[in-house]
Amino acid sequence: MQKPDIAEAELSNGLMIAKLARIAEALDCPVTDFFEVEANAMNETAALLASWHAISDADARREVLSYVRAVAGGASPAAPQDAAL
Repeated sequence: MQKPDIAEAELSNGLMIAKLARIAEALDCPVTDFFEVEANAMNETAALLASWHAISDADARREVLSYVRAVAGGASPAAPQDAAL
């Protein structure tokens, strides 16, 4: 049985923390929000990110992002024009 390299594990954890910090900054939320999420909300977030990643068209991404930002801001925007989105 091989012992894990402590320095490698610390580097990996440091990189993970740095990535979480960058994501939190982009989402304008504290990193701790990632650890205080209900399982259902986490599943919904994962589904949203997977769907986002599946959108290859830049214009479609901008439209979806605009819609999500409007809803997050409390607006009641019309649904995107293309039902395929």
